[in-house]
Amino acid sequence: MKFLPLLLGASALLPLAGCAKSPSSGVPVNNAPNRLQVTLNLKGTLSTRAHYAVAFDEGTSEGPKAILSGSRRSDVVVPLNGIVGGSFRFAVVYEAGVFTVYRRPNPASPNLEIVERTNLPFVSGQLPRTSANAISFTLDLDARDGQNNFYFSHDLNGRFAPSQLRINAIGTTRPSAQDERIRPIDALGGAPALTSTPETFLVGGTRRATLDDDFGGADRNLFDPSFSSTSDPNFVPFTSLDIRSLDLNLVRG
Repeated sequence: MKFLPLLLGASALLPLAGCAKSPSSGVPVNNAPNRLQVTLNLKGTLSTRAHYAVAFDEGTSEGPKAILSGSRRSDVVVPLNGIVGGSFRFAVVYEAGVFTVYRRPNPASPNLEIVERTNLPFVSGQLPRTSANAISFTLDLDARDGQNNFYFSHDLNGRFAPSQLRINAIGTTRPSAQDERIRPIDALGGAPALTSTPETFLVGGTRRATLDDDFGGADRNLFDPSFSSTSDPNFVPFTSLDIRSLDLNLVRG
């Protein structure tokens, strides 16, 4: 993704292992016949100053979208995670060597968002990991949250029910609720510049898919020019935010 400094001041909310620390509590489920392997690939290397997220919803929902600034306008609730807006069931966020899971009991209600702080969404023995330019994790599609509710909807027989998932991947600088500047950011979806379009992933039998985000100059984020200064404490080389692709490998039991 190419980035272009924004010349007008504005705030907006748009309709994320080497060895890394994993969420700190909880016990992963042991069996995962239905799983989704996820790999977020960057054009550059992971930055300790950057924040990365992959968020998931289902059906025909609005889906997860990127938050461009921390502005707290009267008509906007800034989610606890500070990176992912729109609607989502849960988001896996990675920053400075730490993975955190944010969950919403109601996908469209950011005010209900909580920090899960468990390994529960992930397949046992396959916790999140990173390499120089990628983040990988494997979701157990039949996992339950801390209140023993399925992360994804299931039918009365306990079978995974969604026919499609709404997915987005985001790379951005450190979020701040008090910072009204528009941050450099990349998310899935191409032009126009100020959109962040969740991808629809059809759920059926075992299959692989690659969601390509290599749009070059046609996929650019308009950000506050102050983020271009290396003296800014939130400066991140733009290639470290630039998403190349999101690889998905669905396995059905």
